[in-house]
Amino acid sequence: MAHFILGIIKMTSSESTKMSRRSYLKTAGGAIAGLAIGGAAGWLLKPGPGPTQTVTETVTQTLTQSVTGTAAVPTSVAVPAEPIRFFYHGYGEDTVKSLISKYEQDYNEKVDIALQVTDYDTISDTRLKAQADIDVLYGGLKMFQEYAAGELASIDDMEGIDGLKNDMFPFALEDCRGKDGKMFGLPYYAGTYAFIYNKDHLARAGISGPPTTWEELLDDCKTLKQKGIAKYPFNPQFTREWGIIVQHFTGFVYSQGGKLFDNDLNPTYDQAGVPLDCLKYWLDAQKAGYMAPGLQTMDYTAATNVFQSGLSTFFWQIDYFLFGANDPKQSKIAGNAANALYPGKTHSSWSFGSPYVITSYSPRKERAMKFLYFYCGRDKEGKYYAASRWLRDYGLGSGYKPVMEDPDNIQYLQTTGKYDIEALKSQYSISPRKEWDKEPWLTEFEDNLGIELQKALTGEKTPEKALSDSAEYTRKLKT
Repeated sequence: MAHFILGIIKMTSSESTKMSRRSYLKTAGGAIAGLAIGGAAGWLLKPGPGPTQTVTETVTQTLTQSVTGTAAVPTSVAVPAEPIRFFYHGYGEDTVKSLISKYEQDYNEKVDIALQVTDYDTISDTRLKAQADIDVLYGGLKMFQEYAAGELASIDDMEGIDGLKNDMFPFALEDCRGKDGKMFGLPYYAGTYAFIYNKDHLARAGISGPPTTWEELLDDCKTLKQKGIAKYPFNPQFTREWGIIVQHFTGFVYSQGGKLFDNDLNPTYDQAGVPLDCLKYWLDAQKAGYMAPGLQTMDYTAATNVFQSGLSTFFWQIDYFLFGANDPKQSKIAGNAANALYPGKTHSSWSFGSPYVITSYSPRKERAMKFLYFYCGRDKEGKYYAASRWLRDYGLGSGYKPVMEDPDNIQYLQTTGKYDIEALKSQYSISPRKEWDKEPWLTEFEDNLGIELQKALTGEKTPEKALSDSAEYTRKLKT
């Protein structure tokens, strides 16, 4: 039976299911200061004082789905006295508990769960360096550096790993590899940055379909605004929360065939070309009145509300956002949010895999690998059970092609999230990883670039100066 060590003020199941991932993290994050460790489960280093609460709960559920395969499936072991230690970032608590319960029942295992909602990346990194008693954990932003430092284990010798690798999208596979080419994690979900639009707005404006180029996008914005259909039709997000402004910038640059670095990861985005064109394009849309006032620094929740209230027509976000946008309990435009390929010359965006990993010092490594295989791979029947649960519970995409191609999952995405499946598949297939994601200077680079982009949007600097200053900062980071 899973022991759940809580450090958050819990939302109800219905509340947490309604919210998008970032909204959930933001709401939960505002309610707590950190993880509290319960008596017998004090196996994590305590980050700070807080209330103690330990909850023991059994959760049962079933799911019928047809994702199967022939890859080797690890076998179960006798019930051990010492549980597997599982540490994660607090997302999807009900689904996590349900999956753990199924694993314990099917494999005669014991798993202790601890979650850290606020400042997960910093705290998980600190615990790894202190060799806290953790076996399996969510990878987070620093996973490539942690693997390079020897804190995470390679899983190349995991039973059945070759079958999983063969089923992965290339970008998801690459996000589970270190710079040495070895696997150190498996994706529990994957996604792509999607272009999202309001179908009703386009129909009322007499626009036959979503724009396919940057030029068409601004033309449509002009039509929508002139006809009074959308007050602020152009609604990218420019907040620095979670690096969102850089994520948007990257998607726009990739959609037009541009890059931010050369093949040796030297910054080139300060040169004349697509990155500068992108920033100027944003400024043109801003000057034309197509953006909501204050969008340059508006937070995630406020920018999301602009779109879900019907004030804007075009939006950019990770693909699972469609579930929330088409939920009548949280969106006024439910049923009218749709995805399409990114407007631009290549229609590319960027994609990612989100892995769980195993500590290199785990005393339960063999058991941890079997658990990871289930939680981020196949169950005893050879099905991608956990991935399909995440898809159906929260609309999360999968790094495994069979999950995204399964007819039952496709039907669910179409009926619940109103996805254009062919557009989503195409976006997955043409959208690479961000080229700098494995570098030790990742966080500092994105923080600085986000600051400089905002300075250009607020008029504090010219676009040329903002990109030049950021590129120079990045060059110094690399030396």
